[in-house]
Amino acid sequence: MKNTFNCPNLPIKGIVGGRQPGELYMVVEYVQLMHQIQHIYIYHSLDYGETFTTYHPFSYGPEPYVANFEGTPTIGTAPLTVHFTDLSSGENLNYWEWDFDNDGTIDSYEQNPEYTYQDTGYFSVSLTIHTLQLDSATKFNYIHVTENSSCDEGIINNQKIELICQPNPFRNNTEIFFKLPNDIRNTQIEIYNIKGKVIENIPIDSESNSVNWAAENLYSGIYLYKLNTKNSPIKKMILMR
Repeated sequence: MKNTFNCPNLPIKGIVGGRQPGELYMVVEYVQLMHQIQHIYIYHSLDYGETFTTYHPFSYGPEPYVANFEGTPTIGTAPLTVHFTDLSSGENLNYWEWDFDNDGTIDSYEQNPEYTYQDTGYFSVSLTIHTLQLDSATKFNYIHVTENSSCDEGIINNQKIELICQPNPFRNNTEIFFKLPNDIRNTQIEIYNIKGKVIENIPIDSESNSVNWAAENLYSGIYLYKLNTKNSPIKKMILMR
């Protein structure tokens, strides 16, 4: 599998392979409210699930009730304040239950809440929506909180690490400048998307103080970058098309 698919509450009817390598079909079937809501969606992929084309061959009644959300940012140093946005579908939604650390305790009943993580680690987040239909969504290890440093620049052996990119925001390319302690060797720049997934590793030349990052094939949005070393600061950059 090219990507790991993890959505335990999605009513998957079946996943079948296509006629060529990489092709697959995923069938999702919703039957809700005593068959008053019935929908079938077909997700077709030609690149092992990297991208999908969605078909809607059968629909009866209003859109199904499906819990969904996103958080921004999903990675950072403690204390980390995350703003959660409800992306759930369905008519007349009026009740939300959030569990920000998946401990079974409801932490918020707001539709679009904020929550501050004080501890470090990985945190799973759950949202349950209530109306005529109930649905839940859980994103496992969705929030990654790292150890805070004493200032914006990380400190290793009482020496500062400095990171900055210019231009920022940028369109296609940006230059990432860094200043490292003398004993840092064989490291690299890690680029993350806003969901905390590493999308590129850029080796650092010991004779240079910057690297160029080309993002021509990526979508507009917020990206994060850091060194793959302890206590590295995590910085934000914005790609604009």
